[in-house]
Amino acid sequence: MEERSALDASTCATLVHQLDDAMRFHLGHILESDTLPHFAHVINGWGNVVFQGRSMFECLDRFIHAYGTRRALLQCDPEGDFHPWQTLAYAVMAGASPTTRIGSTAGGVTMLDLCHGSRHLNTDEGREFGHLLFALAHLDPEGDGIFHLKTRAVSLDDLLTEAITAHDSGTFEVCRKFHLTEGLCAATSLMPAFEEFRPDAEAFLAGQCEMLPILGMILEQAMRQAARIPAERDTALLDELRSSLYMGPYVENHCYYAGHLVELLCFAHRLGFAIDEIHWQSAICVLNTVNQILISCLPRISFADAFLHLGHYRRALTLAEQILVRRLPPGELDLAGYTLIAEPPVEVVAPDVGSLPSTFDVAPPSSVSNADLEEVVRQFGTKWSDDPAPIGWFPHFRRLMIPGWPRAVHYEFLSQRGEVGVEVHLENESLRPLQKVLKALASSDKSPGLDASTLQWDSTWHRGDGRLRIVFPPIASPETRAYAMHWLIAQTRSLIDLELQRI
Repeated sequence: MEERSALDASTCATLVHQLDDAMRFHLGHILESDTLPHFAHVINGWGNVVFQGRSMFECLDRFIHAYGTRRALLQCDPEGDFHPWQTLAYAVMAGASPTTRIGSTAGGVTMLDLCHGSRHLNTDEGREFGHLLFALAHLDPEGDGIFHLKTRAVSLDDLLTEAITAHDSGTFEVCRKFHLTEGLCAATSLMPAFEEFRPDAEAFLAGQCEMLPILGMILEQAMRQAARIPAERDTALLDELRSSLYMGPYVENHCYYAGHLVELLCFAHRLGFAIDEIHWQSAICVLNTVNQILISCLPRISFADAFLHLGHYRRALTLAEQILVRRLPPGELDLAGYTLIAEPPVEVVAPDVGSLPSTFDVAPPSSVSNADLEEVVRQFGTKWSDDPAPIGWFPHFRRLMIPGWPRAVHYEFLSQRGEVGVEVHLENESLRPLQKVLKALASSDKSPGLDASTLQWDSTWHRGDGRLRIVFPPIASPETRAYAMHWLIAQTRSLIDLELQRI
C-alpha cells in the first residue's frame, strides 16, 4: 500500500501477445479433442474466436441436443458441460446476450433457448451452481422455473439457497469456489428476487479477496528466496503458505489461482461491488509478478495441458487492464474486445527461454501416446478413407461421427486393458430405441469373419444405453481391427439412419 504499484501495461501486452501466438499454434489441436469443456475454455480465455471460417459460438452446434422443441447442452455429462452451464457462463463473459445465436443450424439457437432448455443438471451438489447462477442472472434475470437435479427437482429459490449453503459450509473442491462466488454476486445484483441476499455475496467476495494478499506473499517469498544463493535460502515460510493453499511449486497452479481471483475481482467490480484498495493493490502486485515469471517460462509449459489455466489468466489480464490502466467505469467494460484474431494464421516464433526462478517448477506434460491405437487409426485412415475420419487425440479413444447423427450415437476405437476395440456407442437414453437394431445384429450370424472375431451387445454401457462391440482374440492385428470398423459401419450405418428418422 505504501509503494502504490501500477499495473505494468507493457508487460501485460507482451504476455497477451505470447499467449495469443501459442493459442494460434495449438487451437486446431485443442478443438480436435471434440469436447465441450475445451471449446468453453477457449471462449473463456480467448473469446468468440473465428477458426476455419466459423466462430466458436457457431461451432457449438455439434453439442446441442434436441428433445422435441427443447434445445439443450447436456450437463455433468461426457457429451456436454463438466460443470453445469459452464459454456453459457463463459459465453456471457465473452459478451453474449440472451439473443446471441449459438450454432448455425436452422437459423441458430439463442442463448436464451439454451438457458430454458438445459435445466437437467445431473448433480445434487450446491457447490456446482456458480456458473449457472452467473449465466442465468445475465440471460434471464426475471426468470423462474424448475431445475432437475440428479435425484430431485428444485425451484430457483431452492437452487440459490443450496448455493449459499454450499459456499458457507461446503468444501473448496470445485474451482476453489471462485465461480460460486461469481454466480452469487451476479444473482444478487441482477435478479430482483435475490437482492436481499446481496450481503451474503459481499461476505463471500470479501473472503475470496483476502486470498489475494496471501497469494502476493507467496509470490514475494518465492521471488525473494530465488534471488538468494542456495546456501542462504530459507523456504519454510514459502512452503507453509503454498501448502495452506494446496499450491505446490508449479507455475501453472499460481497462474490458475491468480487468474481466477483477479477475474472474480473484475466481474464483481463490473457488478457494482466495492473492492478495497488493498485488494486492487494486491492484484497489481500478483499480476506484475506472474507476468514476469510467465514471460520467462511460457515456452517450457505444456500449452495443451495448461491452456485452461492460462486462459483464465489471460481473461483476468484483459479485464484488469481496462480497469486499472484505462480506468474504464464498470458500465463501459468491453467483454468482447479481448477476442483473439486467429486467422489468417501466423508463424509462431517462440520467445527466448529465460531462466525460471528456482522456487518454481512447471508441470510435466500429461499426454501419453498409445502406439497400438495410433497404428489402428493409421491403418483405417489409409485403407478406408471414404469412411468418416476418426477425430480426437486422447490416448484411449477415437470417435467417428456421422453427419446428421446426434453426438450420443457414434462409432469408436476404444483402447481398454491394452487392446483396441471397435464399437458403436449409444450414450443418451433418448436413443435407446436403437438398441433393438444393434441387439439383432449381435444375435445374428454376421461377423467380420477375421481372426475369430465376434459381435457382442453390452447392456451395461453408459448407464444402460448400451454398445455393440466387436470382440477380438488378443492376437488380432491392427489391420484386422481397422477393417472391422469399416465392416461395422457398412453393416449398421443405414439401419441406424432409418431408425433415427423414425424416432
